[in-house]
This record gives sequence, structure tokens and C-alpha cells, in this order.
Amino acid sequence: MPHPKDQYLPGDNPPDLVGQVDKRIRSCPDGSRLPDPADLFNPLVAALNAAVPAALPANPHALANDTQVFQETVRFFLAHELASTHDLMILHSKLAGCAVSVVDQHDPLYGNHTPVQLQLLLEGQLDGIAQQVVDGWYNAGHGALRRRPSADIVTLFHRFGTLARFADPMNQDALGTAYLAAHPVAPGFKAVLTEQLRGSLEQTLRKLPAVVAALKGASTVPLRGGVDPRWATAPLVEADHSEHDTVRTGLLVDKALPKSVETIKKALTALSNVISPGVQQQLPLPRFTVVKTSGTDLNVRAFTSAGGINITIGETDEPDVVAHEVGHVIENVLPIGCWLDLVRLLHARHTAAGGGTLLPIYPGHADPEVAKECAYRAVMPVSPPRSATSGSYAAKVYGGESATELLSTTLELLVTAKGTETLLIKDPQLLAVVLRWLLGPVGIQAAGNTLMLSWVLPSPL
Repeated sequence: MPHPKDQYLPGDNPPDLVGQVDKRIRSCPDGSRLPDPADLFNPLVAALNAAVPAALPANPHALANDTQVFQETVRFFLAHELASTHDLMILHSKLAGCAVSVVDQHDPLYGNHTPVQLQLLLEGQLDGIAQQVVDGWYNAGHGALRRRPSADIVTLFHRFGTLARFADPMNQDALGTAYLAAHPVAPGFKAVLTEQLRGSLEQTLRKLPAVVAALKGASTVPLRGGVDPRWATAPLVEADHSEHDTVRTGLLVDKALPKSVETIKKALTALSNVISPGVQQQLPLPRFTVVKTSGTDLNVRAFTSAGGINITIGETDEPDVVAHEVGHVIENVLPIGCWLDLVRLLHARHTAAGGGTLLPIYPGHADPEVAKECAYRAVMPVSPPRSATSGSYAAKVYGGESATELLSTTLELLVTAKGTETLLIKDPQLLAVVLRWLLGPVGIQAAGNTLMLSWVLPSPL
């Protein structure tokens, strides 16, 4: 399957989902690190040797159990095949070939095992060794130098076959294929809701405490218990003299740029009241740079560095812009399952709209770079396109690690009562998908009607 491009243009075919997932995993936007295949070969060989006793079985012509069959196959491999093996991919393929060879030769040692049976037996034993070696690699990584990805990613490398395919430079989609196989779409998922289902979902979501707070104005209600108060009361804020001058004036106090500091606190208070404390604890403390301009709204996308959230905004920006930019960081920090739900929703809505090539978001724009921006043909009710021949900004297609605008555009609405009402009425499904990750599976189920949620959420709860 084609790997995602670095940039997509209007008229291109949509990116392939498997390739997007693979690229997202390999990009590690959460700052984690994937295991280095070059570092794993020698530990794996050492683990294979350790798994094979020096002495032969008491009766080598009648292996007593699966462990002895595995040990004898590996013993043969280490004695005859290892010399020509130099990487994980070849190690895996030669082990599989060895299993086929010994059975095809009708070696009585293996009794009635078929090649398929023997390969399955080998894989099961090898998976245990892979987990041991991969976990050892992270444990020896001196903390942040080998930061683990989320558990759903690490477990991919506990499969010896996936680990071997990951080491193959020609197999770009190995991780995407493995991840999607382990995390299939919910069988009842519907990309287009009937009016009755949409209405029922709206009423269900209105019962959630986070939505109740958002409808009251989440920035005006008291800060919910369990959250880190520094998020809302003491954000780190710096200032630039202008968009051309990068010399910062240092940490701001309320007197320096009072409106900007108040705007940031207002947005973060609102977000703290709609994000569960457990999810908020995963997020680094925000750090903002406010650019002093003459009314110029830079709307710079958020990015992370040094374990913190660095966000640049203009001094005239409102809370919805702050929330939008924080949304990009949250999408990177949360498990890849959150991003996958968003991308699956985009793909499904694109298909439901008839599919086809990508649409321009700003057709005919004077700036050629802006004119290149494109989107899926997905119908996004809260972010309608500018014309019948353009795409919604919320459905924007990014190359590379395939970020989305869905979480950000949802959060910019959730920080106001009016925006929350718009989400509930026009696109409760998008709100449900986002809240499934901001509140966690237990939080979203607090509204009840789990069966209905299984129809509107791309992944099972």
C-alpha cells in the first residue's frame, strides 16, 4: 500500500489508512521512542541460545511436548543456519523456513506436526522471547532516552513476527497492518446517523457532567476537583516584542499583558472542567508565547518540546484559539487510539459522501500555499465548507504523521456555552468521539446507553 505523502494537494486521492497508522506510529509525536532493530539482534540470539538446553532430550526420537519441539528446532537453526543471518527479518524468515524444512524431510523427531502447526508453535514461543528482549531494551534505556510509547504500541513489538517485519526497510506498513489487526473498527459503527439516532445521542450527552459544565460556560464554573490547578491558575507565559523579534521579555505577570494572560487562564479553566483529571494528568504543563503584534493573528499550531506544551498565540487571540492549539497537543499526547478514531471518522464520512479525490479548502486563494490546503469530502456540520466545491477545514488532510483538526475544532467550541450547544445540535457524534478520549471509557459511559455508543464510536469501549 502507498505510504502517506508529506503533502497532499487538491485532486489527490485520499491517504491510505494503513499507511497513515504506520507513519503515525513511527513518527512518535508523543516523544516516545520505538525499539531499534539493530540493537535487538544480538539480545534475541542470546535469548534463543538461553532457551535451548545444552543437553539433548532424553529420547530425541520422541519429543515429549511443545517446548521440546521448539527447543530442538532452534537447536538445529543455531547449529546450521545462524551463520548466514545478520538481521531480525532474516532471522525470522530462516526460523520459519527451518520449521518447514524439518517437517518436509519427514524427520521422525517431530512426529505428526504439520508445517503450519510447527510455525504456530514456534511463533508462540518466540513471542515470549520478543517481549523479554523488547522490555529489556526499554529498561536499559536510562529513562527519557528510551521513553516507552503507550501500551497498545509496545505490545505490537511483543510479537516476534511484527518485530521482524518492522526491521524490514521495504515493509513500510508493517506496524499499521499489525495495529489495525489488533484494533479493529467497532462492528456496529455508523458514519452517518439517522435523525432519530442523532437526537437520542444529543440527549444522552447532555447528561454528562462535563457537558453540563460546558453548557453553563466551563470557564465560569468552579474548577473541578482532582485537576492540576496550575493548568488554569498559573500558566507559564512569555512574550515576543513582535512577530519579527524573537527576543522574549521573560515570564509575564498579569500586569504585562493582562488581556492575554486572562484569555489563557479562561481557556485552560474551561478545558480543565471538560477533561477528566486522569487524562489531564497525562498532559505536560502548558507554556505559552504571546506575540505582541498590531492585530495580526498568527494562529501558530501548537508543538511540544522538552516535555512541555509550547504554544504561540497573538495578543489579540481569544480563548477559542487557545483551546484549538491545546487540542493539537492533546491529540499528540493521548494514545494513538484517539487519533485513529478521528481519522476513521474522517475516512468513513468521506466514503459516505461518495468518496473521490480531495477538495481544496480555499480554492483560488491568493497565497499559493494556502490554495494547496485540501480536505476529505467528509460532511462536517459544525464547520461547513466555504462553497459547494470546497472542503471543510475540520476535515483537513495533513501529510506526514497525518494530524487532524477534529479535536482542535471541537475544543474551540467546548470552551463556550454557545459552541457546546452547536456541537450537541449539529454534530453530537463528533462530540461523543472526542469525549470518549477526554473522559475515558468510564466517563463516557456515565451517560448510559452503551449500545447506542457502540454505533457512534469508531472503536469499542
